[in-house]
Amino acid sequence: MMNMSESNTIEETNSSFIDVTPSDDLLDRTLNIYIYSGLVIGMFVGVFLRSFFFFWACILSSRGLHKNTLWAVIRCPMKYFDFRPAGQILNRFSKDLSVVDEKLPKELLDSLNIVLSVVGLLALVASTNLWLLVPAVLFMVFLVALRCIYLPILCDLKRIESIARSPVLTHLSVSLQGLITVRAFESQDFFMNQFDELQNFHTSVWFILSALKRGFVFSLDTISAIYICFVSLSFMGSQNTLVGNLGLAISSALSLSGMLFWGVYQTTEVQNQLISVERLLEYCDLEPEAPWEIEGKTPNTEWPEHGIISYEDVSLQYSEYEAPVLKNLTFCIKGSEKVGIVGRTGAGKSSLVSSLFRLTEPSGNIRIDSLNVKELGLRDVRGHLSIIPQDPVLFSVSVRINLDPYNQISDEKLWTVLEEVQMKNIVHQMNGGLDACLAEGGTNLSVGQRQLLCLARAILKHSKILVLDEASANIDLRTDELIQELIRTKFHDCTVLTIAHRLQTIIDSDRVMVLQAGHLKEFDEPHILLQNKNSLFFNMVQQMGQNTSHQLQQIAEYAYLQKRTSMGKLKDESH
Repeated sequence: MMNMSESNTIEETNSSFIDVTPSDDLLDRTLNIYIYSGLVIGMFVGVFLRSFFFFWACILSSRGLHKNTLWAVIRCPMKYFDFRPAGQILNRFSKDLSVVDEKLPKELLDSLNIVLSVVGLLALVASTNLWLLVPAVLFMVFLVALRCIYLPILCDLKRIESIARSPVLTHLSVSLQGLITVRAFESQDFFMNQFDELQNFHTSVWFILSALKRGFVFSLDTISAIYICFVSLSFMGSQNTLVGNLGLAISSALSLSGMLFWGVYQTTEVQNQLISVERLLEYCDLEPEAPWEIEGKTPNTEWPEHGIISYEDVSLQYSEYEAPVLKNLTFCIKGSEKVGIVGRTGAGKSSLVSSLFRLTEPSGNIRIDSLNVKELGLRDVRGHLSIIPQDPVLFSVSVRINLDPYNQISDEKLWTVLEEVQMKNIVHQMNGGLDACLAEGGTNLSVGQRQLLCLARAILKHSKILVLDEASANIDLRTDELIQELIRTKFHDCTVLTIAHRLQTIIDSDRVMVLQAGHLKEFDEPHILLQNKNSLFFNMVQQMGQNTSHQLQQIAEYAYLQKRTSMGKLKDESH
């Protein structure tokens, strides 16, 4: 009976255990699955949101940095580009921006992940054996000390590598631009050797930088191995350590050493890549030109009405460490007057144009129709002047946009002007006509044709003041004669300043300005200057040869007499 009762009790107990325990265990397991699933989903959402907002902020920062850098470079005075090679600017906008756009965000995110992971691993190591925090902290101290030793050297080498890359890009850009000249003078070997020297220097710096990084990684690996050995040996004297805890501690130590190693390396790389940000921020702080517009100082749309140009004690120097290139110039050019500007190389002819357009800010006062150009915005000054430079400037867009950037002129007027400059047939034969796209710099046209398109653009704009900066220096005589004829007919009521190396171009001007070493030496009618045998202009004409000089004197005399005859007729009509 007793045995039966005990047997029943055992069965009831077993039955009750079978009924209750699996149910509770299943409930706990289901709850754990829900909790684990919630954690996984939460982690997924958190990682997604963190990555999204992080990269979104990086894109905004990169875009803003690029915009500010580009705007700062665009607003720089022209003298800045005279002393900065193109390769240096290309380096900032290529390599440095590439680092900011591609490498820096990824490494910043990795560094953030590593910091959070290290905190979690330290907590896990401490949960198995609190004393393991001591070697972990020492390990971190050694890694940080190693980082402090290597980081300054790495940053300096990174700066040197960035600086060494600029001459390579400059040399490549210059070689491509002057490729025809290089081949014409058979200087390929010289340029290739020069490129090899620049590239070898850059490669040597880059190799040293790479070797130093490898040495840094090796040092980090060595310290990590020592730390793992120390953690493993710390359990040898303990008899009561569970195997699970031992495995967890060693596994955590391995993860921690790897994380710390990678974290130190990544933070070093981040610091290294921040040099690119530093270099771009240097450009953001460049000193800009004068304001484009000055409130309350905007001239009327008809300005300048007469085209009178007055210089009052104007001097100009490109750098405070250099001598002035224009020295105390004082003169007045009448409205609608045609003035030729001549002088030896370095006399200050092009600098005179720079001062008029305020490409470099001069001292003294420059007035156009009694308005001081220093008191006006740069856009107001330059927008009311026209220039045809020695090297014609065309953009790789359509002919229409090159002639009319603001799309304000009808096609009929564009074709009429193209016909006047004898470019209608050439443009008509191009695929697309006015919408035909020009090659970079207009290289699918000859130099003369490019110059004629620039002249067409000036005719369409029809500013009261036109500057020809040695516009005929690189073109044939026929195109030069066409340009001069168009200027006489289309700009007869405009003030025209002509900088010329061919005296034939300016010999029939109303007056000639002779510059020497930045000083205004002579300023009078060509015929009057030629009457003075001691004048600089007379000597320049004589150096052209006997036949040419005699011909130039005849042209100057004819223009002088014709002008006097016209003035006499005007006086008679007025009476």
